[in-house]
Amino acid sequence: MANVHNIYREVFVHAVFVFFMLFFLLKKRGESYIREYTMKMSNLASKLKALKLELGEDLLVYLVLISLSTHFGQFKVSYNTQKDKWSINEFTPHCVQEEESKKKDRSENTHLSLTSHNKKRKTKGALSKRNK
Repeated sequence: MANVHNIYREVFVHAVFVFFMLFFLLKKRGESYIREYTMKMSNLASKLKALKLELGEDLLVYLVLISLSTHFGQFKVSYNTQKDKWSINEFTPHCVQEEESKKKDRSENTHLSLTSHNKKRKTKGALSKRNK
C-alpha cells in the first residue's frame, strides 16, 4: 500500500510540475487573441484546482498580466495603480479592449505611413518631370 501511495505522490508531483511549467511557458505570442489566451490560462488554473492546488484570482490575473507583451505597458501600469483588483472574468474584456485599440492604432499608423510615403513619391516624380 505504501508503494502505491509513493507512486501516486510521484505522479501528482510531476503533474503539478507540468502545469506550472505550462503556466510559465505559455506566453501570448504574435497575433493570437488575448481572450483565447486568458481562457487557456484559466483552464490550466481549473485543472490545478482539480488537483487540490487552487490559484487565487489575484494570482491568475497577475500571471496573465506579466506575460503580456511590452505593447501593454500602459495598461499594466494602469491596472497596478488602481485600488480595485479584477477577477479573470473582469480582466479579460479590458485586455481585449486594449488589444483592439492597439490593433486599430497600428493599422492607422500603417495607413498614415503608406500615405505619406506615396505623397513623397508623387512629389519626387513631379519634381523630376519639371527638371527634364
